[in-house]
Amino acid sequence: MGGEASDGGRLADVMAAPSFGRCRLVNWYGPTEVTVSCTGGELVEQDLAEPRTSIGPALSGVRTAVLPVADGAGSVDGLGQLAVGGDQLAHGYLGNSRATAAAFVPDPAGHGDRLYLTGDIVGTDAGDRFVYHGRADDQVQLRGYRLELGEVERAIASHPGIRWSHATVGGTDFDVLVAYFATFDDVDVDRAELWSQLYRTLPRHAVPAALVNVVEVPVTVGQKLDVAKLPAPVITDFVAGTTAGRAAQTETEERLLTLWRRLLGIEEIGTDHHFFALGGHSLLVARLVNGIAREFGVRLQLADVVEGLTVREIASVVDRETNRLSVGASASSRGQEEMSW
Repeated sequence: MGGEASDGGRLADVMAAPSFGRCRLVNWYGPTEVTVSCTGGELVEQDLAEPRTSIGPALSGVRTAVLPVADGAGSVDGLGQLAVGGDQLAHGYLGNSRATAAAFVPDPAGHGDRLYLTGDIVGTDAGDRFVYHGRADDQVQLRGYRLELGEVERAIASHPGIRWSHATVGGTDFDVLVAYFATFDDVDVDRAELWSQLYRTLPRHAVPAALVNVVEVPVTVGQKLDVAKLPAPVITDFVAGTTAGRAAQTETEERLLTLWRRLLGIEEIGTDHHFFALGGHSLLVARLVNGIAREFGVRLQLADVVEGLTVREIASVVDRETNRLSVGASASSRGQEEMSW
């Protein structure tokens, strides 16, 4: 097996089936840039009891090194970025010298050789086998917090009814955490219970704002996750209960809905949905105030928006301020005409 990170618990369930009784389980690892397989080895029952499964030692003819990550992420507690070299190493990316120079670097051990920076964070176990700890680029900044998306995915997948999960960030400035999941036999899970579990096991900033249930996990021809085909979150993905929303009744409400869609990265928003329940937060509220100023020419107080936080209520404040400015402008114009007369 290979291609995606393995889950020891799920593999243990598979290997316990009678039809697999005489099978050996071998886990392979390797990116395309090193002609696919560069580490690997057999997994036994004890390996599958560990929280992370081994990807084996380097294969014959393969050179490996564990290097510090550029920004320091993953370079503590014996972890670092796996770099790979050897005769099977690609020359680079055709027609893209900049990407080649960034990914294919001189071997720090010298001898004029090159290594490919895989972007995968690894450690080693007691048998000096590599253990995969996620991607270096899975660590994202979310509203000032460093967050490893893999930890979110593992917390979701620990639910007994869930067989697969994927976490990502979206919305304006990518500051809304969205998690996708698929269940065994497409059986529904109690979303309120799942959220409660995540609040108990994850830091507050690492709890997804949206939980999106997918029936079929989209994959590419090479059986990798096709991220581009994951569905965009809809309003029901952000709350546990029913969320039928009221459509816009005025031009102001419609323009505000357009602004909310841009900020939150959600299309199906009603005028009575709450900003925070859709993944909004204090920083997005500030952007909302600035967006209203650009769109309507009125500068609302932050308190006005925080107290409202539905399109319908904020629209009433915008209309009130717009009318006030219009009346003030008209009075000023009449005064100037009288002075001119």
